[in-house]
Amino acid sequence: MRWVYVLALFTACAGTSELDSAGGKKAVTTDATGTSSSTYPTTTTEPTTTTEPTTTTEPTTTTEPTTSTSTTAPCTELGALTLDEDAVDAWWWGQTAAPSWELSATITVAPCEAFDVSATVPWLAGTLEGETLRIDVLPDVLLSGRHTGRIEIRDVDAADLLASVEVSVDALADPKRAVSRHVLVIGIDGLDGVELDSIETPWLDRLAAGGGSTNRASTQLTGATSSGPGWTSILTGVEVDDHGVVSNGGYADRNFEWRTFLDYAHNELGLSTMGSIQWDDIFDIVEPGVLDATAEGSQTAVTDAMVGALRSGLHQAHFAHLDDVDGAGHGHGFLASEPAYVDAVQRADADVGRMVEAILDRATVADEAWLIVVTSDHGGDAAGTHGTMAPDYRDVPLRVAGSSVPVTEIVGGSHMDVAPTALSFLGLDPVVLGLDGVDRSAPREGLCADGLDDDGDGLVDCADPDCDAAVDCWECPDTDLGSATGPTVIDLETPTESVLGGSCGGGAGAELIAGWTAPAAGRWVFHTMDAYRDTVLYLRDSDCRGPELACSDDHGGAARSAVAVELSEGQRVSVVVDSAAGASGATSLGIHPFTATCPDGELAGLEEGMPYVASESAHLGSCVPAVGDRWLTWTAPETGRWTLSTAGSDFDTVLYVLDACGGAELACNDDGDGLTSEVVVDAVAGDELMIGVGSFAGRSVSGWLELSAGL
Repeated sequence: MRWVYVLALFTACAGTSELDSAGGKKAVTTDATGTSSSTYPTTTTEPTTTTEPTTTTEPTTTTEPTTSTSTTAPCTELGALTLDEDAVDAWWWGQTAAPSWELSATITVAPCEAFDVSATVPWLAGTLEGETLRIDVLPDVLLSGRHTGRIEIRDVDAADLLASVEVSVDALADPKRAVSRHVLVIGIDGLDGVELDSIETPWLDRLAAGGGSTNRASTQLTGATSSGPGWTSILTGVEVDDHGVVSNGGYADRNFEWRTFLDYAHNELGLSTMGSIQWDDIFDIVEPGVLDATAEGSQTAVTDAMVGALRSGLHQAHFAHLDDVDGAGHGHGFLASEPAYVDAVQRADADVGRMVEAILDRATVADEAWLIVVTSDHGGDAAGTHGTMAPDYRDVPLRVAGSSVPVTEIVGGSHMDVAPTALSFLGLDPVVLGLDGVDRSAPREGLCADGLDDDGDGLVDCADPDCDAAVDCWECPDTDLGSATGPTVIDLETPTESVLGGSCGGGAGAELIAGWTAPAAGRWVFHTMDAYRDTVLYLRDSDCRGPELACSDDHGGAARSAVAVELSEGQRVSVVVDSAAGASGATSLGIHPFTATCPDGELAGLEEGMPYVASESAHLGSCVPAVGDRWLTWTAPETGRWTLSTAGSDFDTVLYVLDACGGAELACNDDGDGLTSEVVVDAVAGDELMIGVGSFAGRSVSGWLELSAGL
């Protein structure tokens, strides 16, 4: 009898998705705990027939093939994850990229299907890609104001919240509906632009990120760097020569033909105005009856009042003045290394923040366009002073922020830009008004030699009218003085065109420009002592676009100018004879080699006088230049206070006294007694001093010199 045995074979092996020994692909599943596991597919062997006969005493039977299957339990547990942050926040100006964040999401249990990411507000969106949660603010949806929302993560199979992120955004964006325009100008008295570089000011930094900014804007250039002239130029947008306020308290001479931006807003545009002012002199600068609401007092009081006014929504043009920074500067020095000054700056910065946040609190802010401007009237020095036109006093910050303002570094800005910027934003053309400042609220071709269309109007660099007055787009005059020297290299010419400006002034006055080449290496004196106008003199290396070598305004107390510079043989410079704003009359230029201050002889024996013959050499110290100067040694015969005098000379003299040949200046004088000169020096018996005498540079002549010394 033949028997047949049937054997069913089953194989199973755990592993990852790779080929098994029979060449099959492993199937990957996920168990109920979320742990990945793998099983091979189940297979059944075909019945096997033996080739040899088998004998048995049992009846012959045939076994049917048997099939085996493998199953996994259904996925029932929920996925789980953790986030590395549970709250984020941002400020958004509207014209910049909308805020977004990427957070790390650690998945501790994989979901059966997927995670669900949702937002509780329409201006938020979230996506989970792998283990990264991306959160985006939707710029077309978010309006101005203070907003909070939440991103939530769940398992799609359940409603329970697994994780969430709180999102806070403060925004001043472009309005989506009808627009009303509003301006806030904040003045921080005594805020030095250079020192601000080294002080942490988060709110001023936030304003810088929302528009145009610089810490190197200039003050007005035709008056003292004092608060009266400064705030009048800020509020009117014109130079001191126009508005007439030359000092603190000098408001009787205020020329009200040059109106403040608050006056234009109130009387031309019919807007309501608010002034919250710590230094009450400003109420004398602003036109009577222009401010619909006012407040004064301490810095805290004026800030509180402005915060309330901004939240109320009653006004459209706002001006706030904060004065504590100036007080700290005068008391301790205008320095970032001085704790009292830094503290005052940071308190002012916080007050700026309170005002900006008050704008966001307005119920109507979503339908409003806002411009926020911050500047200062002057800087200061370590001694706590200011007032002259020294560069240390003229650098002030300027911030122009708003959703429509281009984000850029302001180049060549001035605090006189405040008024035209505010008026342009409110709807008036500052160019028509003839203001000295320029509008910084709209895109401008700010850099005129970078090859870029900075304002997006299709006109690049010098092809853009914004660059008409830029030095980079202006052809330097081809007037060539050669290497001429003497008291009248340029003789009484009247400048008519104003393009350039120096570091010490001249930006608003007409100028003459000429090239000059040094005939020899050494120090050279340039002056305008024979001019008939108030001059500003500066030299630039190479041509009129070169770096400034020296600048002078009102040298030696005169309205004329003089500089001394070291030049190499053959070095070419551009000499600019500029003018104070509004100056009229002809100008001149003299050029002289700087003479050595070593003796030509001795003073002893000259009491009877001597002939004096003019020459082209000159000496320049703190007084006006002495041209054709002669240097004589004088030894004090006894200790005392000595008077040195050129009385009796028949020409206009200048007298210098040094402590040695090439030494330090002890005294100098131009007109001590009429046109002659007189100085007083303390000397010890045996002291040898250097006495230099020459003629006034504007009238270099020969004549009779008398020089005497007496106790």
